[in-house]
Amino acid sequence: MDIIDFVIVASLMFVILICYHIIFYYSRKSASISKEEYSLVKAILTEFKHRIDEQNKKISEIMIKIDLIENRIGGQAIKKEEVKSSTIQENIEVSTGKIERTDLNLSDIELSILKFISTGPKSSKEVQLSINKSREHTARLLKNLYSKNLLKRESQGKFFVYTLSEEGKKVIAGS
Repeated sequence: MDIIDFVIVASLMFVILICYHIIFYYSRKSASISKEEYSLVKAILTEFKHRIDEQNKKISEIMIKIDLIENRIGGQAIKKEEVKSSTIQENIEVSTGKIERTDLNLSDIELSILKFISTGPKSSKEVQLSINKSREHTARLLKNLYSKNLLKRESQGKFFVYTLSEEGKKVIAGS
């Protein structure tokens, strides 16, 4: 029986060795497939990212062109509105007792901004949505009204909130 036990043990060892070799071989092969799949997925993602970056550049260029067109159209619209603009004459009593006459040439858009802000404090984004102009155009209009002392502005983080000044209230009352 010793020889039969030896043959059985030897054949079992041989079968185990072959099974181990087969398992090791296929695990290496599947690992190499995983590396190939990984490099393929990486190449696809890299190409996808590159295409997204190209699309973002195109979108940025289109947005710049749209802003330029809005500014050109807005500039023409402002010129037409200046012809129709109402001239508001405001008498301001100075502390010396003299009365000075000041002419404020406000466009219809500027008047509509003042009326919109008269309902309560507004951010530039709210004003932009109400007048349907670009962000840049709205900022210029608000800055112009602020420089004419018709608006007050308070900083709230990254943006301003606009309210009517006393002069702005007088203009609204007079229109």
